[in-house]
Amino acid sequence: MIQTKQGSPAHQRMSGEKRLRNQIAASTSDVPQRDRRAMFYHQELRLIRLKEVLAICGKSRSSVYEAINKGEFPAPVKLRGRSSAWIWSEVIQWAEDCIRTSRA
Repeated sequence: MIQTKQGSPAHQRMSGEKRLRNQIAASTSDVPQRDRRAMFYHQELRLIRLKEVLAICGKSRSSVYEAINKGEFPAPVKLRGRSSAWIWSEVIQWAEDCIRTSRA
């Protein structure tokens, strides 16, 4: 794993997911590989609410729902009643796809 100083240009360029994976890898260096894979799996299945989705994507609430209706943004998972949440890894993948598209 490559160590970068926090605040350095290399640290800022690192995607959120990659930074999280590096932090987990550093904190679990004594954990067997099999258990580390399970930790990543659980992180990818983490559910996040609308407030965190808006913070990640930088869109307004109405823009998120409009993009969902157009099929351009991951749809939420219904939890119970009127509650819903998004799968963290899908929202991160959408953000990374936007970055890749804009840099192409």
